[in-house]
Order: sequence, then structure tokens, then C-alpha cells
Amino acid sequence: NILDSLRAKKSPVIEPEMDEILSAYGDNLEVTDDIMYAVDAADIVFVLVSSPSNHDGTFSDKNVKNVCEKVSLALTHKQKFMH
Repeated sequence: NILDSLRAKKSPVIEPEMDEILSAYGDNLEVTDDIMYAVDAADIVFVLVSSPSNHDGTFSDKNVKNVCEKVSLALTHKQKFMH
């Protein structure tokens, strides 16, 4: 599971130096799949999603768009309570 790997400070993907970065700074990260909580509690939100290819081999942004729409709604909700 990707979230469990990140919580264990292990990179779920092959990325140069990622394990070292997670080991050094992983205590500063909180990993969650609760978008409303993440946006409400954070100053910075990183969106990590799988990015499968389309049938023709091109990049599919379907998962990115889906999560970004949810982050947008959470930001709108957060902004209402900040004023």
C-alpha cells in the first residue's frame, strides 16, 4: 500500500534519493487519504496519485483531475471558515 510505505518512510516508487529524503524528513509528513482533513490541517498539500496511460499510451490526467477537484472543494470549505 502506498500510504503505508510513506508512513514507514519508504518510497512507494523508484525515485532517486527518495528513501533518503523520507528518512531524513519523514517525521514532518502526515500521510492521509482524507482530503478534507489534509487541506484543513495543512499549509502545504502534496497530491500523489497513480497516473495510468490511456489506451493509446498517452498520459491520463483522470486521477489528477479527480483529486484536484476534491482539493478545490476542501479549499473552498476551508476559506469560508478562515474569514
